[in-house]
Amino acid sequence: MNVDIQIEGNAIIAAVHGRVDTISAQDFEKAVSGALNGEEKLLVFDFSNLEYISSAGLRVILSTAKTLKGKGGEVRLAATTGSVKKVFEISGFFSMFKNYETRDDALAET
Repeated sequence: MNVDIQIEGNAIIAAVHGRVDTISAQDFEKAVSGALNGEEKLLVFDFSNLEYISSAGLRVILSTAKTLKGKGGEVRLAATTGSVKKVFEISGFFSMFKNYETRDDALAET
């Protein structure tokens, strides 16, 4: 699992690669929480290269969203496909977070 963090305007983009499972969830959390130190209020998770996510990974997303909401910010999901998309559908994440076809779509909505 690898997380590439980029800042675009007032947004943080976290592009997640590989698998987020029980073992890698702690590293996932460290990478994401380390990116929340700035003034940005929008975090877009780009899942175009995510192969798998476990409940431990889902908890990281929920925790991150709670932190950002406390700062008046939000989390958006982008490019969820295949089995990862099914996990988000079954877990109800699409009712909690806006989901976009691409990272650019998520960044374009203001």
